Amino acid sequence: MARQNTRSVRGISRLPKHLDLAVLRPPTYDSKGKNKGFETPEEADAEDQKRIRSERRGRSAKSGALAEKLQACSRWHPCGSSACRKCVRDLRLTVSALALRAFENEEHVRMVTLIFGKPYRGEWLVRKMRWPSPEAMVQKVRMDLKRHARAVKLAMGGIEVDLDKATGMAVAHAHLLVAVKHKRDLARLKASYKRNSEVNRPVKISGAIKWKDRPKAFSYCWKFMPMEKRRIHPDAKAKKVRLRGYPGRRALRWLDAHDPFDFIFTMGLGLRGTYSSAAVARYLTSSATPSPMDRNTQN
Repeated sequence: MARQNTRSVRGISRLPKHLDLAVLRPPTYDSKGKNKGFETPEEADAEDQKRIRSERRGRSAKSGALAEKLQACSRWHPCGSSACRKCVRDLRLTVSALALRAFENEEHVRMVTLIFGKPYRGEWLVRKMRWPSPEAMVQKVRMDLKRHARAVKLAMGGIEVDLDKATGMAVAHAHLLVAVKHKRDLARLKASYKRNSEVNRPVKISGAIKWKDRPKAFSYCWKFMPMEKRRIHPDAKAKKVRLRGYPGRRALRWLDAHDPFDFIFTMGLGLRGTYSSAAVARYLTSSATPSPMDRNTQN
């Protein structure tokens, strides 16, 4: 897929308030100072500075080039990289607004997590080897839904990767939003993933997402934040921490090698014009119709 011009993503000046996560999820901080709302511009810039320092420690030409790209990125001259937190923050706002608009007439929306097996699961974050394409993962999701979940007519989601520290395996997975009333409509999909899976729960299906929880749940699908999964013992729940060192630099270069929209999956959603950030912006601002979220804030 040819790389698209995503610079206009950060050129979008305003989203409808009832679709803008920066408005729907304002910054709120817990006792440890952690923001429970949507990421702020200052937090995105701080994350980029950490990524720049990490890439510069890599000492390779590719790491240095990525560090320079992230350093040069600005509001007026955005780099549009999938590894740039500032650019991705604006992209996440835009795509989340698109999801809120796309599902506004759907009463039952569930989150489905699909954990991929080989060839997407492998040691490609800890070893110098060819990494898989997010476009191939998007196509896999599309075909799996068509084969095993025909009741799903509307879906959106994102491709992500974590590192399982205990095994050294890259855990590539997809978080999907699907409009489906009954969990049983996804039973064949769940069975198809269990058949040859190397993990215990390759498919996770949530209950119907409440209206008031949609802003938080929807933004979870496209985080662009590779993490490391750690376990104190095999039966303990995994704890996710920042992916550091060589695997972290590999993950950032993997993100940077692909257009941000290569990680985004859609089904049953049509946009006027090409599938670019500009088209998304036109779609979102084409109507002032309030979202059902505005009508269901009391739920």
